[in-house]
Amino acid sequence: MALCAGRGGRAQDRKFYQELTDDFCQIVRSAVLAPSYEPDIPWGQEYLWHWFIELHQGRQDGFSGPQALSWREMAEWASLTGSAPSTMEWRALRAMDTAYLAVCREVAGREQAEGGNPNTISERTMTPELFDAIF
Repeated sequence: MALCAGRGGRAQDRKFYQELTDDFCQIVRSAVLAPSYEPDIPWGQEYLWHWFIELHQGRQDGFSGPQALSWREMAEWASLTGSAPSTMEWRALRAMDTAYLAVCREVAGREQAEGGNPNTISERTMTPELFDAIF
């Protein structure tokens, strides 16, 4: 679903999408920082938020936290759902993903700073028995 018939070719379309992307990145940030936050989605743009939520629900987590959505995952989502984002909508979704990862890193950094040494997992000395119990 493209918002503009030109699909991103004109300067006014690019400006519109840049402002929309900035708004959505701020919404993503607010939603992470305050889980009870009720986003005020721009009228007529709800589909873009829903697309991001659908993509986010398939996000993988790694040892260092949430992973970026890959192009492959995004393409598979589009194929499976029949969604056909325009170039500008793809860019907005990628920017929202980047904003999500940035705020997650920010929150994790704050939590580590408040919790002391992030490399300290346990005060107990690793013994063969403890190792066997863990693995």
